[in-house]
Amino acid sequence: MTYCGIYRINDNMCKFSLNGRYLAMALQDNVIVRDAKSGDVFHSFSAMDIVDYIEWSSDSQLILCPMYKRAAVQIFSLLSPSWKCVIREGDAGITKACWSPDSRCVLTVAEFNVWICVWSLVTLSVVYISNLKTSADPVMEFSQDGKLLAVVEPQQEFDCISIISTSSWQLIKQCFCDRVHSAAGLAWSPDSTNICVWDSRPDHCAVQIMSAEAKLPSKHFKESWLGVQTVGWSPSGQFLALGCYDGKVHLLNNITWRPVFSLCHADVISSSACTVYKETKVKISPSLTTEKEAEALRTRIEKVSERPVTISRIEPDPEALHLNRGVGLVSFSPCGQFLVSRDDSMPAILWIWDVKSGNIHSLIVHCKPVVDVQWDPCSTRLASASHTTNICLWTPASGAHTMRLPRSSMYDLRAVKVLWHPQGKTLAITAGMRMTILEFSGATDFS
Repeated sequence: MTYCGIYRINDNMCKFSLNGRYLAMALQDNVIVRDAKSGDVFHSFSAMDIVDYIEWSSDSQLILCPMYKRAAVQIFSLLSPSWKCVIREGDAGITKACWSPDSRCVLTVAEFNVWICVWSLVTLSVVYISNLKTSADPVMEFSQDGKLLAVVEPQQEFDCISIISTSSWQLIKQCFCDRVHSAAGLAWSPDSTNICVWDSRPDHCAVQIMSAEAKLPSKHFKESWLGVQTVGWSPSGQFLALGCYDGKVHLLNNITWRPVFSLCHADVISSSACTVYKETKVKISPSLTTEKEAEALRTRIEKVSERPVTISRIEPDPEALHLNRGVGLVSFSPCGQFLVSRDDSMPAILWIWDVKSGNIHSLIVHCKPVVDVQWDPCSTRLASASHTTNICLWTPASGAHTMRLPRSSMYDLRAVKVLWHPQGKTLAITAGMRMTILEFSGATDFS
């Protein structure tokens, strides 16, 4: 594994194209497109202002760049660099912009979720989708096959989910959220057949499963647990993971929508079947290195063999029911065999579960709170960042290891975000205003 250069960027802003050929990064009011393999500059575009976000089109030909202060979106083309497109919203402003699945429309969300504008780059027409729920997150989401868009809308008695065709932008179906008090967000299943909506109340655990097909009724799950903070579908759609404020992950099956396992983030690990990795500080002699170098070199991952292992928690604020409490992260591996989770009362610890058995497989204890976790899209390889000079890599075969980030004379990189190449060939690591790329040399290189 080797690092390939250090680049300047705007606030962790870089994205791989979906075909894996390019890496786009924003630097002030410029969008620089590099070859993802060599790192050479392929093209540079000049925007009208500082770019706030970057998103590639699905065909990897266009780059969308919103500038929220200007309430505008600028689009650049790799095939025709001289061609430019600017979308201006006006007084309503823009808080979010994204591509439609076919890359021929741009969707912008106005401030306070007033409406969604669908801007067609082909017909130059505009479609408005209004009456969005302001507190839902996410308030809209495309189905995995790209054919449908689901939007959360408030109604007098119940919230509802409007399902819209992305070919005509016409309403197909409305489903009322009559099994939840208030919809907190929605999530499509991987096969694009179901939509999960969960209750926003932190003291009520309730989810409603709605079918995208017109005549099928919705199903629901409700228990006397604390509420749902986050959800995640397994790649096959067989399981739905509910990360709850009670510090547990409840796995529902897609047949009865009842719990198969309830995964508890315990204070004590007694089982030797769970492998515990701990990031520890290494003593460095001051005579061998400078103070900055000692700071960068003083941690490493060690396997803990003693049992039991006691885990410390952050005491929650009694006046804030959901602060530093509950499961804030659930994410399945691409193969569906493993699930990684993080309890917000133990923010420096990653729990990796074996989905088949429902047992904890590995535990990774970082020195600082984990700020980003991403699975390799092509293998069972996990990368995590904790705002330190190291990143952590884990696989079932090799376990957990740390990689120290490269250093420059003027800037110490502290990992904030990790971004995998679509084929898992490289890993982009951002550290605020800088980034670097970790290249994997082959199958034997930590796989």
